[in-house]
Amino acid sequence: MRRPEKFTVITRADSPYWYYRLSGNKYISTGIKVLYNSKGKPANENEAYEYAKKRWIESLTSKPIPEGKTLSQFLEPFFIWDRCPHISRILTDKKRYTKRWAQDQRNRLDSYVLPFSIAGKQLSDLIPGDFEDWKRSLEKEGVGIRTINLTLSAMKTAFREGLHRGEIKQDPTQTIGRIREEPETFGIFSIKELKKIFEAPEPWGPSHAITNTILSFKYEAQISYTFGLFCAATGERPSAILNLKWGNIDFEKETVTFPVTKTGKSRTIPIIQKLAEALKEVNEISLHIKPEEYVFCYDNGDQRQYTWFKKRFLKMVESLNLPEKDPDGRKRTPYSFKRSLITHLIDEMEADEVLVREYVGHSHSYGESRVLTPVQAKYKARQAERLLSIIQAISELF
Repeated sequence: MRRPEKFTVITRADSPYWYYRLSGNKYISTGIKVLYNSKGKPANENEAYEYAKKRWIESLTSKPIPEGKTLSQFLEPFFIWDRCPHISRILTDKKRYTKRWAQDQRNRLDSYVLPFSIAGKQLSDLIPGDFEDWKRSLEKEGVGIRTINLTLSAMKTAFREGLHRGEIKQDPTQTIGRIREEPETFGIFSIKELKKIFEAPEPWGPSHAITNTILSFKYEAQISYTFGLFCAATGERPSAILNLKWGNIDFEKETVTFPVTKTGKSRTIPIIQKLAEALKEVNEISLHIKPEEYVFCYDNGDQRQYTWFKKRFLKMVESLNLPEKDPDGRKRTPYSFKRSLITHLIDEMEADEVLVREYVGHSHSYGESRVLTPVQAKYKARQAERLLSIIQAISELF
């Protein structure tokens, strides 16, 4: 589902540039040239989209303001790393925030608050009903409940910071609750299905013929297959895998270092031989293999996005005639790979549950924020060595 837009971007046959239009206005050139991919389709729509979004935000904040700040002006510095008063206070208190988290929060405000009428209201005029109306309008636009709740939480954080600093006298979101979310469940694949899925790369190939491109069908199939195997054999989040660069992979030791995880710290894990071999195959046929280049990239070196893998996942399921749901009626998605790994390691392979949780990146119960005892510190220091004991069990699954 695309995010709601109060502006549009288009291409014109008579011009090499992208054009944008705000609500009720004429189309104006962005000055951004249209770049085309190997299929002859525009490849840089996101760049034009971001340009149009900035113009829309400017149009909101440029309107005459009788007195006081609007919501848009109040939120303007929040979650911008070097300007956010909340981040500054948290870091001063030696607490942890990551730049990735801050960027995600900022993107939510830019996409789901600033383009809406509520952003132009003065803070002194805001009432709880305005935020209830805002939530309903997002739902009508097709925005997911989780996204709405996360955006609301970002605003609540900003208002609490405003109260803390004396910039506002009351929090208009204080009585606004989150929308109830149904617990998300993912189906799993059986061990037999996992072996079938990762028997060969061919079912992972693109559903269309590749023409006029340096990349071959073999490469496209191999890189999709390898990414899927990465998800299935490590249980790591797709976003963390997409951020991997060749310098993060040690082929000699068969280990991978994820530079940024949910905890904000890096972690190194051993990988099964089958995954190491798949990565070597990608390395041998890839155009970009420098330590600072992305493992999963396009032929121009740009990082691939999660939507690319979702399409290949659906194509694979269709090619192998696998049911869309598991025997319990739960829908299978790319996140089913992680669920399958955890389930089979614990239930079928009888692996140590603590090691399984550690391998897939779940935190220990003692957490990162506490000062570790000497025994716990020694235990964490030997992480890579301990996790080797689980590799054999994972190998048997694939």
